[in-house]
Amino acid sequence: MGKPAKQAKVPFSKIIGSKWTAANPTNGEKHFLVTRIADHKRRELKLECVVTRRSFILPLSELTNAANYTSGWH
Repeated sequence: MGKPAKQAKVPFSKIIGSKWTAANPTNGEKHFLVTRIADHKRRELKLECVVTRRSFILPLSELTNAANYTSGWH
């Protein structure tokens, strides 16, 4: 088994507007922006693809898991 994926350290209060790159892009969707906090209690975010404008909700823990996304656009 390999090493566990590292998590990005991003303050929840400053996550809006942050840029992310998908580790395994699908349908040409690679670069994303956090557009809003969907649920403060459950720490869920709305992520939007900058190319297709498709958006979806996901937990902060999934976003900050390096196996799924990396901070910034690469």
